[in-house]
This record gives sequence, structure tokens and C-alpha cells, in this order.
Amino acid sequence: MNMTSGSALFDTLLQVHTETDWLNTCIAISRELGFPYFLFGYLPHKLTPLTDAKVLGNMPDAWLHTYLTEQCKETDPVLQHCARHQRPFFWAEEYFADIQAQATYACAAGYDLKYGLALPGRGQDAEVSIMLLLSPDPARHPATLGAQQIGQLCLFRDFAMDALRPLLLPPEILPVKLTPREIECLIWAARGKSSWEIAQILSCAETTINFHINNAKQKFGVTSRQQAVIRAIRGGWIAIN
Repeated sequence: MNMTSGSALFDTLLQVHTETDWLNTCIAISRELGFPYFLFGYLPHKLTPLTDAKVLGNMPDAWLHTYLTEQCKETDPVLQHCARHQRPFFWAEEYFADIQAQATYACAAGYDLKYGLALPGRGQDAEVSIMLLLSPDPARHPATLGAQQIGQLCLFRDFAMDALRPLLLPPEILPVKLTPREIECLIWAARGKSSWEIAQILSCAETTINFHINNAKQKFGVTSRQQAVIRAIRGGWIAIN
């Protein structure tokens, strides 16, 4: 798998303005990572019925129709796993344990959807998502993926969800206002620097850096530094070098 360092592979997602551009970009990234089949299912709230999910991808239409039926919802181990867990679901025959699950896998394998993984996602506003990355290539068996590779696929999921959200939801009414110091800290965080490293660069205490980054996270209504950086980029507060 060609694993581009850092978040450079995903930066183009932050520049899309339409669902079509978002989808085409995600499919291109998925292929770059070795998975020719991509699907992203999004629910604005965890209590929203599955039938109301926003589903975007390039999976075979006939399989997708079967996968999203109400019957599949009750028996599919992938949906059941992603409803309960944050960790990935490994997609290969041996991970579909019982008879009903094996039937689900057999149906998918008939369309060359044999290897890969499903990545559940959670947002700050109780929205949920599932990203499927699948391939017919045995080299993409999930057992061959290392922690770094899975980590980058999870990063792909996070970028994709954050880029899709503003295309589906109304814009925030109140604009976010960042201080110059908060912006400065986010710029260095976007460059992959830790709080300790930023403190050395800006000649201040590490606790001061964490204070400014936590303030930015609260203003954006997010829970992670990564999400704050993405919001800052999308809002034009910082630029990607």
C-alpha cells in the first residue's frame, strides 16, 4: 500500500465545495490507498433511521441495495459492530462468523468485495458514519495491515467526515473568533508539532500551548486537536503550506 506521509494525501478534501467533488476525491484517495471500492454512510444523529442515511460511494448498485435493506440491518455483523464500537471491523471471510454473517459476506464476495475494513465514525453532534474500503486483492486482507496503515485509514475517515458535514448541514450562525496566539498554535499543530515542540518554538510553557489549543477546540465545538486544525483550515484561519 502506498502510504503518503502525514495528512498530505487528504488535504484536497478540505478544498471541495460539492458532494460530487467530495465523492470523486474520496474515490481517488481510496484507490491511491489500494482500495478500488469506497462507501461512506452518514447519519446526522445516532437515532436517525438507517433508511435515512446519506450513502455515497462507488460500490456495485445491486450489492448496495441488498446491503442497506432492513433485513440486512438486523443480521449484518458490520452494521452491528459499527453501531457499538469505534474500532475497525476487519472485512474478510473468516471475520464473518455465523451462518447469517457468512451469507452477507458471500453476497459481497460475489461482487469482488472480498478484503478490507469498515471504519465507524462519531461526530461531536451525535452524528455517526461508516466508511467501507474494499478490494478483490488478497494483498488488502486486513491481517496484512499494520497499525500505521490502519491509523492513516482512520485519518482518511476523519477528514472525509469533516469535509462532508458542511456540505450536508446548514452553516453555523455565529462565526468563530480565534486569538492570534490560538491561530499560531494551530498553525504549528497543522505542521505536526507536539505541544512540547510548539512551546520550544514559541518560547513558552507547554501548559500555555495546551491552554490555547483547548480554547480553540471549545470554540470550534470539537474534541480533538486534529478536528480543530481541520476546522481552522476550512474557516480560512490557517493555510496549508
